[in-house]
Amino acid sequence: MVQLTTAEAKRINRENRSSYETGLGDRVRELEGNEVIVVGTEGQVPICDANGVPTPKTFSGDISNTADGVVTVGNDKIIEPKLKVVNRDLTIAAEATSATVTNEEDIDGFLGQAHFTAASADATATEIVSVRFVPSTGALTVTVNAAATAETVVRVPIIQAA
Repeated sequence: MVQLTTAEAKRINRENRSSYETGLGDRVRELEGNEVIVVGTEGQVPICDANGVPTPKTFSGDISNTADGVVTVGNDKIIEPKLKVVNRDLTIAAEATSATVTNEEDIDGFLGQAHFTAASADATATEIVSVRFVPSTGALTVTVNAAATAETVVRVPIIQAA
């Protein structure tokens, strides 16, 4: 490794600074000469054309902005989807551990939390293990951890766009 003297380091720094400042000055003059520096009015934003040349533009339509950068969207322009809940009751037969319903039109949506609605006498020992929906087949399956001695109804809320 070569150690520079203080005088050599200062000389190199002066040359680099001069080169940087000259290059920067040349670039600014080039931009000014080609009228690429964009000047607009308050609240405008530069929008580039197909050639990359920016032009000051003011938002129009449903959006407005201020010179401070505050953007406002007009009233009733962002609409939240309306949802509805459709309950699907699946009956698990006595001594069975699952039930499946297929191709019901009201299954197309998101599954909510399943729960027992009408249970057999021994439903306290039965828990819902899984609720599975397969969009490609339309099959909704509920599985429990143990078979009840009587029919058990499991309600699965389906959340859909209204």
